[in-house]
Amino acid sequence: MLIFSVFCALLCLFSTFKISWCRFLSPWSLPLMGVLWVSLISILGVNWVNEGRPPFKTFYETYILLAFSLTSAGLFAHYISEKPLYSKAASLLVIIVLCWALANPDLESIVLPPALQSPWFVPHVMVYFMGYSFTLISGMLAIIGLFNKQRNYHVWIDHTMRAAFMLLMIGICFGSLWADEAWGTYWGWDPKESWALVSLLSVAAYCHLPKKTRHSRAGLVWTAACVSFVVFTYMGMHLLPTADMSVHLYSSTKLN
Repeated sequence: MLIFSVFCALLCLFSTFKISWCRFLSPWSLPLMGVLWVSLISILGVNWVNEGRPPFKTFYETYILLAFSLTSAGLFAHYISEKPLYSKAASLLVIIVLCWALANPDLESIVLPPALQSPWFVPHVMVYFMGYSFTLISGMLAIIGLFNKQRNYHVWIDHTMRAAFMLLMIGICFGSLWADEAWGTYWGWDPKESWALVSLLSVAAYCHLPKKTRHSRAGLVWTAACVSFVVFTYMGMHLLPTADMSVHLYSSTKLN
């Protein structure tokens, strides 16, 4: 099923190219994103039923969730703006994420610890991954913009970065309520919490830059920096000396 999703993402990507052998796919760009969305939510649903819990605990499971969130963000942005560039950025990212997931599958099932068996678990994680997705799409547009100076990507990046800021802020609020329920404190300065705050503040800083700065090469570079903070928050916590103190690390079922 993941391979089918990769195939759909490839078709979505090709449908946004203005080259002769891809033009017949252009009218199907949005429907193809819809098919990709259905395939990914089906995988999540099957995994949820098979595991008997939300499939958001291991890195592999979150790769599928991230691919679904990227597809949702790209589909929404494309539909609202009628700009296929959002689909191009999202589908390219989905291909990268799903190929990484195929190369790093789970080897065993994981049981949720009591702290994760909370009604806040699902909304917190899903809102946060939507925030990640809009940030990653912004970063992909920024990278494209750095190499293609003939088009102005700044306005499109503004929209996705504002969406990212809103979702990351809501995600932190949900996480604080969850932390108070599970550990009796809204904020514990856990390494993951601290870097989540860094990610949020970096996106907030972009949104509060003067328009002239945002719509310059410096704005594109800062967007790429925001993505680096988000990626480190998501995947780099185990690299920190204080990683053992964190209660937010994703499980890995890879053999040592």
